[in-house]
Amino acid sequence: MEEVDKIILLTLRQIGTDIPDTVATLKEISTESFVEGCARCINAINNNEELPTTFPPGMSARFRSGTTMANAVKALGFHNEIGYNTFLYSNETEARSLLMWLVERLPKEAGDSGEAAAGPQALLLRALGTEVSLRLSHSWLPPAIKTSGVVWRGKPRTWYLESMKSTLPFHADSVRLGPLPGSSLSKEEKHYAANVQPVVTQQPPLRKNVAASLVAACASAYAEQTEWDAEWNASGIMSGLTQQEYKRKKLSSIRQKMQEKLRTALLRGDGDDKKNTSLQDFLATFGETVSMRKSNFSNKQQLQFTKEDTAKDAPLAATEEELSAQREQEVKALEEELAALSAEMDTLQNELKHFLAGAQKMQEQTEQLAKRNVEAADANKMRSRVIDMLPNADENIAKLQAMAEATEAKLVALAQKWEEMRVSLIDEYRKLKTASMSAKSESQQQLEEMQAVKEEALRVVELTKAKDMLLSQLQAEADKMNKDLSRSSYTQRILEIVKSISRQKEDIAKVLIDTRALQKDISQLTDKLNRTYAVTDELIFKDAKKDEANRKAYKQLAALHETCTNLTKTVEDTGAIMREIKELEDQIDIEQRKNMGESLQRITADYQQVKGENTALVAQIKSSTA
Repeated sequence: MEEVDKIILLTLRQIGTDIPDTVATLKEISTESFVEGCARCINAINNNEELPTTFPPGMSARFRSGTTMANAVKALGFHNEIGYNTFLYSNETEARSLLMWLVERLPKEAGDSGEAAAGPQALLLRALGTEVSLRLSHSWLPPAIKTSGVVWRGKPRTWYLESMKSTLPFHADSVRLGPLPGSSLSKEEKHYAANVQPVVTQQPPLRKNVAASLVAACASAYAEQTEWDAEWNASGIMSGLTQQEYKRKKLSSIRQKMQEKLRTALLRGDGDDKKNTSLQDFLATFGETVSMRKSNFSNKQQLQFTKEDTAKDAPLAATEEELSAQREQEVKALEEELAALSAEMDTLQNELKHFLAGAQKMQEQTEQLAKRNVEAADANKMRSRVIDMLPNADENIAKLQAMAEATEAKLVALAQKWEEMRVSLIDEYRKLKTASMSAKSESQQQLEEMQAVKEEALRVVELTKAKDMLLSQLQAEADKMNKDLSRSSYTQRILEIVKSISRQKEDIAKVLIDTRALQKDISQLTDKLNRTYAVTDELIFKDAKKDEANRKAYKQLAALHETCTNLTKTVEDTGAIMREIKELEDQIDIEQRKNMGESLQRITADYQQVKGENTALVAQIKSSTA
């Protein structure tokens, strides 16, 4: 911590804090210097001078100033516990934590006007300022002279965009990209992509829209891939299917939903006479309208998107005003046709609802009548059998008794056979259940490990991006710093600290690996013990019904199991108590470092001072009222 304290003290002295040269660690810093350093850091971060750098003489005013500074630190985003006591009765640990947090958020340059610690926003503002300064350093030229729209200048020389000469409106057309590397295509799709599909630059009607179309197509492909990755990570991995199986299942579900929607639309639009028509017949009813609209749209496309050489050779068939009037007439006609079709569709839907309601009611009545008929037929059949058996009642009763006895004997024999087979079936069921549970646990564990690895990879990628951004930011700041300052000693110390932290992380990782392995072994042994006890308990319990020795063995087994359980629980409780003792010892060490005795003496002295101030104020009030 001495190296950290030296860096913090050096930073505080650089921003103007009055700290004696004899102070080498934060343990030796006074309350006045600590308050002044915190106030200067907060004012530098907020770019103002609102907080005073010294405490007032009165204790009441000191409490108010300490509360104000604590609120200012909380407003900056400090999440640890902080209050007026942090500044009035600070200890080494709290002072180091607070000053480290404030020093990290200081502006990196003294010339920065109001920007927070250098980040993406500060770098953007700096780049904008440089660009504006470069533009202002050149003379202004009128737009008529800027014929090319771009200019080559600057140090280092580069291209700059000027005027709107070379700009085009962003108009994207639908284009079909070629197969991506690693994509699986059928033989027909590969043949189409290689021999039939035109190149991307020839697909848009106008060549000036090629760039915009490519950008839109790539953005759409990226968005589609991102959405698929999110869906796969959210629900695909947990389903236990491969990507191809998951896609086929999703496609089947979508097709089923589409079939249901089309079937519903077909029933709504066709009425009673066309319930059983196919989808092709349903679409054929709109064939002429679709064909007419397609031909109109094709004519418009041919009028609007002809090639330049054809436009130069042949005159236009109609002016823009005539085309606009024609479009308006077509729109009005289509709107009237749409309104008529909507009214007719509403009427048909209402009629269909009434018909479906009546059909549902009639179907329910039919089902009820059929159910009654079946019940009446069964009752009639039973009565006819009873009537046929009345003439020979004694003989029939004897036959029924013989059949009942034969059935009872058959049931007894079946029960005996089932009792013989039940034991083997139960054993086989338990074995299969154990194997299924083990296989399921292994697959679930593999899924969890895959999910954890994927999350860790995403976290590492994000961390790498953040570190790359921080590296570029620090590199830009290092290029602008004074090169005369020798920071080799600080760099060497920081590297040593980093190496020490890396070693500690490796040791912690090894301990975690050993702990996880031990926990896994304990879990496996516990499961094995429970299964063994269950099997032993069942076997001895079966024999205990017949033999007295086995009955005693069963009781001793239960007692032994209970004793072992109590021993295991005792060991676990002992470990928990040892951990609590260790935590309490750590808390005692932390409390001892806070110098509570010295803080109590300072609080008592401040209390006596506040009491004296209150007595003086009461005396002044009494004298003024007298």
